[in-house]
Amino acid sequence: MLEKHAQATAGAGAEAAAFPLQDSGSEILTARDMCVAYCSVAEIYFTDLCMEDRAGDQCRDAIERVLTYHPDNPEALQLMASYLFSTEKNQEGREYLMRSVDAWLPALKQSDAPPSREDIEEEHTQSGFPPYESRITMAKLLIEAEEYEQ
Repeated sequence: MLEKHAQATAGAGAEAAAFPLQDSGSEILTARDMCVAYCSVAEIYFTDLCMEDRAGDQCRDAIERVLTYHPDNPEALQLMASYLFSTEKNQEGREYLMRSVDAWLPALKQSDAPPSREDIEEEHTQSGFPPYESRITMAKLLIEAEEYEQ
């Protein structure tokens, strides 16, 4: 089903991906669904299937697909940064990492009181905040990239 939607939106760019595709099974895929699915595929190739032939290429392809649906997706940008760090492309990885942070951290800093974990998790479903686990990974990557101020 993912491939069917990807083929249907290929060449049409992010605008086409923003509109849901209705399948004969009356399931509606949104661009957010596509992003989550491709991020999951990338994670699998990055971790569990990392020793398979072309795993790195498959991982990068999945991340790039997410970025065609949502170029500012913080989780996809973070995944790309992690992938690039693992391939020793540190400067390019740092750029993706900073784009990821810039996609959600300023909005979080603008709030008056520090939000609780529950507040952030609720906002994650309604906004662009990455989930808690992703933010922890982000902190580790920022340390690895020596971006201590962030």
